[in-house]
Amino acid sequence: MRYLQSLQDVFGQLFQKVDILLTPVSPTVCPKLDQGAWNRTWNEDLAAEMVTHLQYTAPINFAGCPAMSVPCAIGSYTGMPVGSHLIAPVGEEKRLFNLAYELEAELKPMANLGNMLKRRWATDQRN
Repeated sequence: MRYLQSLQDVFGQLFQKVDILLTPVSPTVCPKLDQGAWNRTWNEDLAAEMVTHLQYTAPINFAGCPAMSVPCAIGSYTGMPVGSHLIAPVGEEKRLFNLAYELEAELKPMANLGNMLKRRWATDQRN
């Protein structure tokens, strides 16, 4: 319980200095569909991998701050969306949604995703 309170205190102090935080969603790129956890047997290695994927988002959830992932780019290696993690102070969901809307409108990261995925799928099927 003290850990949760300390997280809330840290973020409360941080949001006295900034309006919104922008961080990566994950320290790793999104796996391809056929490489995801849903196709594998649960074991210690998979559990450790899941913890790695959650290490940037879990503390925000525990602090009670509203947050969302917004696609900001397409990964050059995987062709999968790369998410930016927007974090707002408690009670500032409207600010969060407004910024996410503006970012998606400006960056348009998903505009060509469908065509790119079709090309990648066709390439994968040939190999």
